[in-house]
Amino acid sequence: MTQNKVYFTAIAQLVLEVNPITNKFVPEETNIRIDCSPEIDESRYLSEKTVFTKEGSNIATIAFCQALIGNIHIAHENGFRDSAEHLRYIIETITKGFAAVPQIEIQEKEILRPVFQN
Repeated sequence: MTQNKVYFTAIAQLVLEVNPITNKFVPEETNIRIDCSPEIDESRYLSEKTVFTKEGSNIATIAFCQALIGNIHIAHENGFRDSAEHLRYIIETITKGFAAVPQIEIQEKEILRPVFQN
């Protein structure tokens, strides 16, 4: 039996400002998008008006969560960070992200730009 496979790619691009005093990065904006296999009807997942459809938003969430899980395992295997500590850091970062109200602008099809204010 032949299995049909399709692919979705979720991309998060960070635009960071470098603090010259501390040499740390400060998030300025985040651009996200999903791409799918050519045989997929993009209109099920992408919307010019809202960037993603409901199904597209679900695909983006699944992809980003799987990427986080993979990153946690890689960091743990290589001794960069304990898995529990890493997960706490992720939860803290997400919590901080909800404290700031993003400004969402649609720049072009498939790109969402929430600009975080600090």
